[in-house]
Parts: sequence; C-alpha cells; structure tokens
Amino acid sequence: QQEEKGISLVYKISRLASIKSGGEEYKLPVSSQVLFSNFAYSAYPRISTFAYLGSKVANAKDLQLLGGRVNIFLDGDFVGASQIKNIAPNEEFDLYLGVDENVKVKRELLEKKVDETLIAGIPATTKKTIYRYKVTIENYKLKDINAKIFEAIPVSADDRIKVKIDK
Repeated sequence: QQEEKGISLVYKISRLASIKSGGEEYKLPVSSQVLFSNFAYSAYPRISTFAYLGSKVANAKDLQLLGGRVNIFLDGDFVGASQIKNIAPNEEFDLYLGVDENVKVKRELLEKKVDETLIAGIPATTKKTIYRYKVTIENYKLKDINAKIFEAIPVSADDRIKVKIDK
C-alpha cells in the first residue's frame, strides 16, 4: 500500500515477513503489478544485425514507481532486469527488453558506383559516387511485429560535397 506523507511516500508491506538478525541484506517485494504496453522493435542495421525489443508502458494510476532495478516478465516468463527512474502515477515511460534472437536484420551493399567524368582524357572537377543498400528484416516469431529501422543519412562537412537521397 502506498501512502502519501507530504512530499514523500511510505510503502506498507501488506504481509508479515520474518528477517533474521545479523546485518545481512534482505530484499522483500514491495509490489507487483501488470502494466499494459505497446511493443516495437528497433534496428540499426549499419551497426548491428540484432533487433531490440522496447515498449511504451503506462504506469498504474494509483502507484508511484521508485527508481531502481526492476524484474521484467513477459507473458508470465522472466525476460530480464532493467533500470527505471522514478515514475509518477499514470506516467508513460520506455522500457527496453533487449535483443530478440527471433528477429534478424541484414544490410547489404548492392552497388557502389563511382562516376568520374573524363573530358578529353582529363578528369573533371566533379565526381559522383552512388551507394545502394538493401535492408531486410526477418520475423521468425509466430505473430506480426512492429519494427522501426534506423539508417544514418550521410552529412557533408564540406560545402563542395552534396549529398542526395534518391529513394
């Protein structure tokens, strides 16, 4: 049970617990709750071949979550631990669940073409380089997924070099 006392919160453990004396650390669960979330995968194929599962979670309307380590269960199975900051009642927050080995990401270089125009055997002052990539995401799960693929767009630090994205 959570009880507000001015600007602080007091949590009352709802059941009795026996703790041996001796100065050892004991951990007792303060609360357990089912939170609803929207799941989405993120992939950065230039950097990694993995897809990372994340979720946007809405906190319960009556419980402040204290910052610290949280154990995460998905469909009743323990999937890992994470860290959260203090979360207010009803606040939405992001929770990252790590790599899902059942979603594969691949980035292939299809073409690298350098066009150096020659005028009467003399190289022109301009050069055009074309890169074409194919990004593939494969879902080996038994259900559809939402995925966001992030790709870096090159930015020139030199005004003479122009970057154009065709498609």
